[in-house]
Amino acid sequence: MGRDVIIKWINVKFTLEGMKCQWAEGSCFDIQQSCLLYFKKSECINQSDGQICIWIDGSCYNRQCKHAPKSYSTYEQCQKYGKNCTTNGMGCTNYKKCSEYKYLSSCQIGSDGQCTLVNQCQKISCESAPTTLKTDSECSNFLNKCTTNGQGCIERRRCQDAYIEEGCKYNSQGGICVWFNDQCYDKTCETADKSVDTEKSCEEYYPKAQCTTKLGGGCIQKSKCKDVQIEIACTTQYDGQKCQWQDGVCSLIKSCSNIKGTDHKICNTLQNDCTSDGKQCVPMQTCSNTLKGVSCVQGTDGPCLWSNQQCYRYTKCTDLIFSTHQECNQIHSQCTTNGYNCIAINTCANTPKIGCYVGIKDNNNIQCIWAPRSNKQSAIQQCTEFKKCQDVYYLNHNDCYNYSQSKCTTDGINGCIPLDSCDKYDKQVSCVIDKAGKIINKSGDITSTGFCFWNNNKCISQECSQLIGTTHQQCNSQLSKCTSNGQNCLLQSTCSIFSTYNSCIAATGTDGKCTWLNNLCNSMKCSDYPVAQCSLFSTDCIRDGLKCQEINHCFSYKTQSACENGFKNSFCKWVNINTQKDQCIEIQSCEIVNDNEKTCKNLSDRCYWYKTTSQNQTSYTCAQKKCEIQTNNTCTGFYDWDKQNYTICILDSKNQCVPADPSTLTQEDCFTKTLYQYTWDSTSNKCQICNPQSIPNNTTDNKTDNKTGQFTTILLPTLMAILFLQI
Repeated sequence: MGRDVIIKWINVKFTLEGMKCQWAEGSCFDIQQSCLLYFKKSECINQSDGQICIWIDGSCYNRQCKHAPKSYSTYEQCQKYGKNCTTNGMGCTNYKKCSEYKYLSSCQIGSDGQCTLVNQCQKISCESAPTTLKTDSECSNFLNKCTTNGQGCIERRRCQDAYIEEGCKYNSQGGICVWFNDQCYDKTCETADKSVDTEKSCEEYYPKAQCTTKLGGGCIQKSKCKDVQIEIACTTQYDGQKCQWQDGVCSLIKSCSNIKGTDHKICNTLQNDCTSDGKQCVPMQTCSNTLKGVSCVQGTDGPCLWSNQQCYRYTKCTDLIFSTHQECNQIHSQCTTNGYNCIAINTCANTPKIGCYVGIKDNNNIQCIWAPRSNKQSAIQQCTEFKKCQDVYYLNHNDCYNYSQSKCTTDGINGCIPLDSCDKYDKQVSCVIDKAGKIINKSGDITSTGFCFWNNNKCISQECSQLIGTTHQQCNSQLSKCTSNGQNCLLQSTCSIFSTYNSCIAATGTDGKCTWLNNLCNSMKCSDYPVAQCSLFSTDCIRDGLKCQEINHCFSYKTQSACENGFKNSFCKWVNINTQKDQCIEIQSCEIVNDNEKTCKNLSDRCYWYKTTSQNQTSYTCAQKKCEIQTNNTCTGFYDWDKQNYTICILDSKNQCVPADPSTLTQEDCFTKTLYQYTWDSTSNKCQICNPQSIPNNTTDNKTDNKTGQFTTILLPTLMAILFLQI
C-alpha cells in the first residue's frame, strides 16, 4: 500500500494502480473480488462488484436471503434485504414459483413472474383476473397485456379476435382497434366514416398513418399521385413528394423540370422550391448563386433583388423593383408599390392608388380601397380604409369587385353593394358573381361555377348552355351536371335525346356513357365496357371472369370474386357442388354460412356468430339471431330472414338480453329500439306505435305471453333503408 493515496474522510477511493480501496475503523484496505477473501470482521462489508457481505461464525460470506433476521415477515422487508428475496413468514427466502408460496405476504413476485392470489398463489395471467372486471381499462390495469371478454379478462390478440366492443381497443402489438358493424378491425385510414371528407380531418382521424380523403368521403391511405381521384386530395403522395392537379388529373411533381412555367410565380406556386429560368422551371438557388434576372425573385436564403446584372438578397421593400402591389406583396407582406418600385405599407391615406390594397392602422394591417367620395361623376377619389361595400360609390361591377378585393358588386345607381346569391340580384349590372363562389361537393364535383347569368329579366346561376366545351370532360369539369354534344355544353339527360352519331359518342348521359348503334343513341351496357375498367364505368357493373356484366342474381355469377359481391339486398356464397363444379348460390338462412365468420357477421341484422362449448371443445356456428343468445354488449334487435318482421331486444333486470314489449320501453329507447316505428306519448308516458293499424297480430315463437308476442315483432316494410341503425 506504499504507493496508495489514502484519504480517510471519503469511504471509497482508488489506488494509483486503479484498485478500489475502502476505509473502515481507522484503516484503509483493498476491496476484494469475493467476500470469502476477507478475514477480518471490520473488512467484511462488500465485494468489488457491490454485493454485500455478512460475517457469520468467524467467516465472511455473500449475504443471501436466508441470512435475514427471523423477525422479517413482510415482502417489503425482504426486498430491502435483497432484490431477489421474499418472506416465508419467519425471515426471507429466495424467489420460488408462484404456486409454491404458502405464505400470503410472499405472493408478490416469483421466479416465474408476477404472482396473484386467487384461492391460492399463482402466476398472474389474464385468465386469473376476477370475473367482475368487465372493461378494457380494468383488465389492462390488472395486467398490461389483458383486455376484457365481458366476463373477466383474456390476453390481447388481433383486433379481429375481439367479439365485444369493450374488448376492441388495442391489439397485442399496441395497435388501435375500431368497432364497426358488430366487428372489430385494425384501425386504418379506410375505417373512417364517410363524413370525414377532408385531408386534414383524415389526418386527425389517424395521425401518422398518412391518410387522405377519397371520392365520396371517408379516408384512404396515401398512395401515388396518379391514383388520386379528387382535387382536394391532390397534395402529396405516400413518400412526401408533391402532386399537382391539372386538367382533371393528379400527377407527381418529380422535379422542378417537370413543371411548365416561364416565370417565378407559376413555378413557385406549384412547388415552393422552384423558380423559372424564363423557359422552364428550375430548382431555386441562393440569391447570390442565381444567374438570371427572371429567377431572381426569391432564393433559398430569402427574397432576392436583381440589380446591375446581379442577384442580391434584399433587406427592405425599396430594394425591390416591381410595379404592382401583387408582385411586391408576394415577396413580403409589408410591401406594396408606388408604380416604380416596392415601398413599405403605410396608412391608407398615404398610399398611392396603384398600391391601395393594404395599409396600417394601430400597428395592424387593414384593407384599403381606392374609391370616390360620392357617387357623383366629379367626385374626388382617394385611398381610404375599406369598411363596407355601401361606403364605396362605383357604378360598375368590375370597379366594385376589383377594388374591394372580391367583396362587392354594384347596384348601378348608388354605388357598391355586398355580393349576394344570383337569385337575389334584381339588376343586370349586379348579376355577375355569386357570393358562394365555386361550390364543390364531397365527391369532388362542381355543383356551381360561382358565376351568374341574366336571362329573361332574372338573374340565375350559370348553366350548362353558357359554358364552352366540345367534350364531356371539358363541360363536366366546369359543372358536374353538364355534358357535350361535340360542339357545345348542355344539361345531361338520357342518351336517347341525341339524334346524331357525333353528338352521341361525345356525350355521357344520366344513364351512362352513350354509344351509337342501329342509328340510335343508347347508354352503354356493362358488356360494352373494357373488362379491366368494368367497375370504374358504373357501380352497376361487376367483373365476372373475362367479361363485364350487370350485377345480377347469384346463380348467374361464374367466378368466386363476382359471387362474393352479392346482388343488391341479397348475399351470395360460392359453394362446391362436386369435385368438378363450383356454383354461386343465394344465402337463404344463417346456417348456410356456418363455415364463414365474415359473411355471418355481415348478416348481423339476422344472424349471430355463436360460440358453443361441448366436452371442453369450443366451436362457432352461424345461428338465427335471437335475443337470448346475445351478450349484454350486443343486445340488439333483429329481423327475420325475409326482413319483414323486426324483434326488439333489451336487457332485463338480470342483465339478460330478452324480447321486449314496446310499451315498456323508456322514452330514451322508444325511437331507436323500434327503428322509429314508435313514438313517445307524453300523456300516457308510454311508447306507442305511430300508426295503430300497422301493429301485426303476430304470435311468433319468442317464448313470451300473447301480449308480449303481439308487440315484440314489428312490421317494418317501409324501414328497410334504416336497417343498420341498430347494427
